[in-house]
Amino acid sequence: KPIFVGLALAYRLLYLGVAFLPLVLRRTAPQAVMPVVIALLALIAAASHFASPFCFSWVADIVPRRVMNRVWGWRQRVAFIGWTLAYLTVTWLLYSRKGPTTQLYPLLVAGALVVGAVDILLYLRLPDPPNVIIRDRNLWHNLIEPARAPLFKRFIVYACFWEMALQFGSIFLIVYSLKILGLPPYLVMLYWSLQGIGSAISSGFWGKMADRFGHRPVLRLCVGYKPMLFIGFLLATPDNMYWLIPLLLFPDGLVNAGYTLANQGYLLTMSPQRNRSMFIAAKTGLAGICGGLSVIVSGALLEMLKGFSFDFGGRTWTNYHVIFAICAILRMATQFFAARIHEPAAVRTRVLIRSLLDESPLRSIHFPVGLFRRRNPFAGRDECDRRKI
Repeated sequence: KPIFVGLALAYRLLYLGVAFLPLVLRRTAPQAVMPVVIALLALIAAASHFASPFCFSWVADIVPRRVMNRVWGWRQRVAFIGWTLAYLTVTWLLYSRKGPTTQLYPLLVAGALVVGAVDILLYLRLPDPPNVIIRDRNLWHNLIEPARAPLFKRFIVYACFWEMALQFGSIFLIVYSLKILGLPPYLVMLYWSLQGIGSAISSGFWGKMADRFGHRPVLRLCVGYKPMLFIGFLLATPDNMYWLIPLLLFPDGLVNAGYTLANQGYLLTMSPQRNRSMFIAAKTGLAGICGGLSVIVSGALLEMLKGFSFDFGGRTWTNYHVIFAICAILRMATQFFAARIHEPAAVRTRVLIRSLLDESPLRSIHFPVGLFRRRNPFAGRDECDRRKI
């Protein structure tokens, strides 16, 4: 606990440099300031990923395993409610305040730092159970243990490919909406808050589904929907963006909660208590490296294709559409790696889908079919004929 709390407070304070350094060095050339800002962001990301295993391994010892996903779902719901309120606040400020955004950004960061510090200090109230100290194994054995676990090794391979597919192009959606589609900044923040609303609504539901059916079916179902976001952005134009983008972001937020809970739940339940921190670090570190490299490659490819365009289907396709198409294909290919994940107590994905259709309002979709089968006068005759034969 003390390591996580200290690191979390430290890397949050580093955002002050990101926010105020360009203002302090306003007379310095941007080419000289940006490398320093990028270095600070890299240091923040490194500290965040370094603190993550301490947090997850600590909290996993507190939450009972049988209701872990429901508790994480409740936690995630509260987090996304705060996330949504923050987006709506920024939306209101961008809409009501006139002037350049660069003047507003430091104030937003300062407010976020205060809230973030209070959030981390609340962790001090949680109990810190005794840590399981391994004395019969050396450091090298602990480092390579996640790679030797056959079930967890498949999950790491999936996590690395998924992070690569997830980050390839995602960072350019807002840039595309602002620069190419011409969406106003306050509407961008308002529309992206729909992801948080969707995640807040569905977090508790996905937590119950993961506890009941397992993490693997929830993961496959939610990951299977993720390509739809980029397929939809391929069809977005300045004429339809005002209604299409909200229709894309809200359901994407619904499934975001599902795959996040399934990822975290599998990671915490399938890793042994005595070396859980190393298992979490292996997944977080390797997946983070793949995601970071994916962003670099997609950015380089976008810059390489700058000026590329062709006309087809009555519209012009640019380098952004190439990136979005590649990202959609990568997300589709993730199903191959998700299918190889093994969870002993989990059911098949079709069992989860059947349960969703039977026990949710979606049941009304196939109700006419069931009614026809019950009222069909030929159904009994066919059964009798088969018995006679």
